[in-house]
Formats: sequence, C-alpha cells, structure tokens
Amino acid sequence: METTQEMALSLLRKWQEEERPVQAALLFGKTKCTVFGRIGKIDTVQILVDNSSHDEMGNRYGLLVRLADVLRFHFEDARFFSQRSPEIMEQVDQTFESFLMIDLGPCKCSIMACRLPGELP
Repeated sequence: METTQEMALSLLRKWQEEERPVQAALLFGKTKCTVFGRIGKIDTVQILVDNSSHDEMGNRYGLLVRLADVLRFHFEDARFFSQRSPEIMEQVDQTFESFLMIDLGPCKCSIMACRLPGELP
C-alpha cells in the first residue's frame, strides 16, 4: 500500500523508539546489499539504518537513504508474499512484523522490522 513520507517516517520513528531490529536491503538490478541493525537516525534529510560499522573517520554507517532521492514509500506486511509458497509466507510472517519499501527509481530499498520475542504469531 502506497503511503506518504510523513507516515513512513512516523513508522520508522516508532521502530527507532522500540529499538526494534531491522533488516534493510538495497537492490539494483541483480545486485543486492543487506544490513542488519536498528534505525539509527531519522531527520529531514536522511534515514540511517545503523549496524555499528565505522569508517576511517569514525562515522557510523549501515544503510543511508537520502529523502531527496525517494520517489515513493510502500508499507506491507506478510500478505505481500502471498503469491509465494505457503512455507515462505509462514517464514516471513514469523520473522518480520512489517515492511517499508522505498522506491529510489532504478534502485529499491526495503526496511523490514523483525518481530520481538513476545510477538511471534
């Protein structure tokens, strides 16, 4: 379901406050990069999924999305995978609470919120 930037950032702030683990992926054609971490920073310029990696200057990185590059946000849950096999849908539902898909034009980003121990279906 397509959502507004305001709603998407509100969801990310919720995950940030909960310190919810997330899996973030950046997809470009057949190239894929995935990081596991938490929402580290959200402001009017960027979203940072922090996996506690540091560069030579001491800056923390994981996955950085510039809001100026975002074309659209989509919110989904496990039903998004309903066209897949029941086993995959069940595995996704047990692992992830919900998903935020970010359209960056030729590149796509997904941020998937992991379920916490007490939230298993």
